[in-house]
Amino acid sequence: MCPVCPVRHRERDRAPAGAPPPQRPSHPRRRALGRRNPVDSTEFLNAVAERAGLPLPEAATVTRATLTTLTARVSGEQARGLAAQLPEEFQGYLRKEVDFAEPLDLVQFLTEIQARTGLDGDRAAVTARAVLTTLCEAVSAGERDALVAELPKDFRRLLRPAARVQG
Repeated sequence: MCPVCPVRHRERDRAPAGAPPPQRPSHPRRRALGRRNPVDSTEFLNAVAERAGLPLPEAATVTRATLTTLTARVSGEQARGLAAQLPEEFQGYLRKEVDFAEPLDLVQFLTEIQARTGLDGDRAAVTARAVLTTLCEAVSAGERDALVAELPKDFRRLLRPAARVQG
């Protein structure tokens, strides 16, 4: 039986007795549910808007600013991996020509988001958390873990859900 669901998967059934099951890139049920593009852009923006207490047009602006700023901070491989799992409308924000990541601490990251959006420091942190939390929910666990591993530890507080902002 699969440890994720109560199904026997063919690849696992074909493994010789005593041999470990073959490694799989992802669970078949997740793939069947469209795990490659789990949300559409409207669903993503609605989640950001709800988390940050913003109207949709502002949610789109902070999403663009946060993803663009994040792209500078991660490797090209990581940016491409994230982009491949996001709606097409957001993939351009994660386009990166070089493969290295700029050193950027959390304060610099939030300052850049402030400059791109015109928000004050506290509001920039709330919106960045909304976008990054939604991003982490929208991509596979492997991509999320790779992202967390690439970012400095102080970013982790932005990758966890906070209480949703009310109206």
